Amino acid sequence: MVSPHTHAKALACKAAKAATSGGTAQGAFAMKELAKLAESFQHEELQVTVAEMTLQGLQTCELHAKTCVKSLVDAISPENTQLAQDAAWALSQLGPERRGEERHCKSLD
Repeated sequence: MVSPHTHAKALACKAAKAATSGGTAQGAFAMKELAKLAESFQHEELQVTVAEMTLQGLQTCELHAKTCVKSLVDAISPENTQLAQDAAWALSQLGPERRGEERHCKSLD
């Protein structure tokens, strides 16, 4: 039988690998890039299709990310110091200086 510690490490490794390689990482990146490219399409039907599809996918990712972040915030409690430290560290890694965000659709702002 696999211990909970071994299972947790294996699952975390699998998630980290999915975030950096393979179809999962490439799919999220492609969706983000296609959403940005749609603004430049001349063909309106293609522009609408790609914009709708990527927006839906990105919004689904955003909702799931919010759930993940909420789990981290909820984990910050004086009852379990290691849990709180890990959660706070993870949240600190998501700061705006790490995201390199750009503004798009300036004409619509």
